[in-house]
Amino acid sequence: MRLYQNQKCLYPQKYSLIFHKMACLLVFCLTVNISPSMAQGVLATNTAANADYTREVNDLLQKAGSILEKQSGQALVYTQDALKIAQKNNYLSGKAESFSLLGKTYKKLGNNTEALKYYLGAIRTFETLNEQAKLAEQYRETGYLYLSMTAYRKAKEYFQLYQRAREKSWIDAKEQLNFIEDLAFVYWKLGEYHEAKKYYITLASEYTTLADKVQLEKCYQRLAGISQALNQFEDAVAYHQNLLSMYQSENNMIKTTGIYNNLGVLYKNSGNTKMALEYFNKAINFSEKYKDGLREDVQVALLTNIGVAYTNLSLFSRAKEYYLQALKLLEKQKNREGEANLYNHLASNYFISGKNALALKSVTAAVDIGVTYDAKETLATSYKILSLIYKADNNLGRAQLYEDKYKEIIKKIQDKEGDAFEEMFQRQIDIEIKEDE
Repeated sequence: MRLYQNQKCLYPQKYSLIFHKMACLLVFCLTVNISPSMAQGVLATNTAANADYTREVNDLLQKAGSILEKQSGQALVYTQDALKIAQKNNYLSGKAESFSLLGKTYKKLGNNTEALKYYLGAIRTFETLNEQAKLAEQYRETGYLYLSMTAYRKAKEYFQLYQRAREKSWIDAKEQLNFIEDLAFVYWKLGEYHEAKKYYITLASEYTTLADKVQLEKCYQRLAGISQALNQFEDAVAYHQNLLSMYQSENNMIKTTGIYNNLGVLYKNSGNTKMALEYFNKAINFSEKYKDGLREDVQVALLTNIGVAYTNLSLFSRAKEYYLQALKLLEKQKNREGEANLYNHLASNYFISGKNALALKSVTAAVDIGVTYDAKETLATSYKILSLIYKADNNLGRAQLYEDKYKEIIKKIQDKEGDAFEEMFQRQIDIEIKEDE
């Protein structure tokens, strides 16, 4: 009443009591509408409804996950139903989990386009929810999906996101190791050899500690190849030496001989003839001890390796003996493309030793087989040998003819590789367009 004590009264005095009672009644009504007991009743009703649809969504997702491997079609139905309920009730966590499981299900069904759509939906929803652990796992799953689609650049992108998210919270050492292996592979496939090498060195160290010889061998093989591609001669030799130690301890004759030859070639290309000869001789001496009593395919490999070593040592007659032994076994096996490769070896051996007529006869046999079986790489070698033979005989017209054939077939091989690369690149573009959508 103090508030109005200086103001003129707008109503007659007799209505003041009525207004007072009405005001009290209104306050009471408002108080009743928001009373704690009634508010609890409303909250309880909403909580119950919330529990109903969240339970239904989670139950459907659990059912779907439990049968995903064996009943992917039914799992898809359950997960789609879960998503509908989650969307209807704007249950974001349920939507995110449904998106993620739909992605896995479509991937299992071989529909990578749909899988990608739902994986990306899961990422966006987990981002909204700020679910960092689940977001990290979704990055990993998306990276592996891209990897299966040979979209290596996108795989790298999501692997890097996962790596940053997991830097300080790897689930376990094995998971980290498997992931690094896949990341190294992606860098290797992209031709980013310096990055690939860094990760393969890490892997080699870990697999050495774990005494995992199978994985360690793969690492050394990849590191040897990468080092050669980067023209890092000393590293290439070192990784070949590591492989040599492994193969010797396993008494693996084929691989040991192959490494001796590889080391011989490495030293020969570096200009170190003395070391090259040493390793070629080791290849011969080692192979001679074990070439008898082995499976025929193993014998072919050993005999060929010995022949290559003798050719590199300029002991051409000895090389010929071993090539012919290998050729005889291939003829017995009816391995025609293998025969063509051996004829090329013989032709090279004859040509280097100055026996051009015999070289011509051998390489012609290789060409006949190569044409019949459309063995392009074998034919490329044959045409190059023919070009060299005719050039040495001063038949420049035919030398140019086969040089052109060589270039033509090399172009076809490169075009095929280029087409595969273009296909991969176009697929990557298509994927990025879908991702943007």
